[in-house]
Amino acid sequence: MSRFITLFTLALAACTDGFNFAPQQTLFSRPTASSGRRESVVAQISRTIETDGLAFTVEDIPHLKNWIPDLEMHDTPLGNAPDSMMKTRPDPSFFVNEDDLIAAQVAHTAQEARSPQAFHRAGARAKVAFEVGEAKAAIATCGGLCPGLNTVVRELYLCLSRQYGVKTVLGIRDGYAGFGRIDKAIELTEEYVADIQKQGGTVLRSSRGGHDTMVICDALEAQGINMLFLVGGDGTMKGAVKIEDEMRRRGKKCVVGVVPKTIDNDVPVIDMSFGFNTAVQEAASHINAAYTEAAGCPNGIGVVRLMGRHSGFIAMTAVPPP
Repeated sequence: MSRFITLFTLALAACTDGFNFAPQQTLFSRPTASSGRRESVVAQISRTIETDGLAFTVEDIPHLKNWIPDLEMHDTPLGNAPDSMMKTRPDPSFFVNEDDLIAAQVAHTAQEARSPQAFHRAGARAKVAFEVGEAKAAIATCGGLCPGLNTVVRELYLCLSRQYGVKTVLGIRDGYAGFGRIDKAIELTEEYVADIQKQGGTVLRSSRGGHDTMVICDALEAQGINMLFLVGGDGTMKGAVKIEDEMRRRGKKCVVGVVPKTIDNDVPVIDMSFGFNTAVQEAASHINAAYTEAAGCPNGIGVVRLMGRHSGFIAMTAVPPP
């Protein structure tokens, strides 16, 4: 389960604390496994932060207070909410400070060391933007299917409900297209998510496309949703930025969190994206079968084509070393 936590800890922390975590601009790039090409990684507008005499280039994540100047912050419900699984308030060292950073790379060239790139550290903050009972959340899964989607939905719901005291969490059916018929949304419960991690696909269903910013934002307003979690790939991320921009333009207290969905493992910083391990296992099975067939005849050649777009992490991990 730990491999999932990295992905949406920041999304949860971002939404409850008032951050809008919808990536917008390029922060840095890294070489892909297949070709060594530099692959851009999207992030927010960067700025420089100095700490202990060292200047870091850090993504600047928008916060509700950027357009709601009089935003009131509240003590975290962790350990305080009546239904919270944390029965005692965590030690102060448990919480992440606003100036806590994680370096993007450990090793740097002399040029890079002058202003190394970093990220804000993920994790719970002592102050949050929503009072207990104020937040109403929604979760949608968009784009193609990926192993682990139901686990992400389940863990998001349980964390919101059990730890942050969010009373209403809606599951939007059919991805972005489902916001046009939001009356069909499912109100998630403990019973509903109890065993969904054992099922394939996504219980919320998914679809490609269907994004209409105005329809989505109108639906969020009509339902009083002020906390939105989107699970998806590149297209979903771009759509999340448009939603965040429009809700900001309307001056609404609504935050957007995104969980990157890719079986290719082409997301920097994290160790493994959800679904990657299953993709590797399936690929290895087919590679072994092709090898057996090829080895069983003279001059046999087995060819297995694997997905990965500009990265070759599935192929690199699935093929055993010689």
